Amino acid sequence: MPRCPVCNAKLAGATSCRRCGCDLSLTEQARRQARQALSRALQAWRNNQTEDAHAWLKQALMWDSSELTIKVASFIKTRLSLS
Repeated sequence: MPRCPVCNAKLAGATSCRRCGCDLSLTEQARRQARQALSRALQAWRNNQTEDAHAWLKQALMWDSSELTIKVASFIKTRLSLS
């Protein structure tokens, strides 16, 4: 279960933390933007657009440093270096 980035309380899918009142909508927006950037990085990689793929990876990691984002970025970076 996800946790509040401010107070570490368990979250139940609400848009704000029940404990500290932190607005979580911005966090979710950042995650959505990171997923979109990762998707664009994958698309650029498939189209052999190395510079674009690197730029989108940088954006994704700026917006979200979750384990999933880091692993997908690592996968793409590895594949780019093999190209």
